[in-house]
Amino acid sequence: MDKNSDKLGNNQSGIALKFIYSGLDLKCNRLEEWFKWGFEELIRFVDIYLGITKQSVSNEEITIAFNRDIQINETESVTNCLNSKGVISDKTIVANHPWVENVEEEIKHLEKQNQSDEPPMFTEEEGEEE
Repeated sequence: MDKNSDKLGNNQSGIALKFIYSGLDLKCNRLEEWFKWGFEELIRFVDIYLGITKQSVSNEEITIAFNRDIQINETESVTNCLNSKGVISDKTIVANHPWVENVEEEIKHLEKQNQSDEPPMFTEEEGEEE
């Protein structure tokens, strides 16, 4: 199947997006290995240089990690978060919600919201007709 075709439609699921970007992801994996090797060589060079110049060398282990941003279907992710309630912890759900940037801060906001006497912005009755 041609990954560049419009056969996947306009409303692409997370699986379709992963399929579209799978080739790019494979190329990134190979490139990442080369960059890791290059950084490890640079660190080794710096350690040798510091040893030769009799400067202090840290024995800390260095981990080289590359973060990737991928396109996701936010509606699908939010629905998956809602459907996970009761199956996994609320903290895990909040951590995987696409709109949350700081998990601890969001949990504090939720606790404050649950403790306040203010009526909720949205109620379960809204949208239901009797």
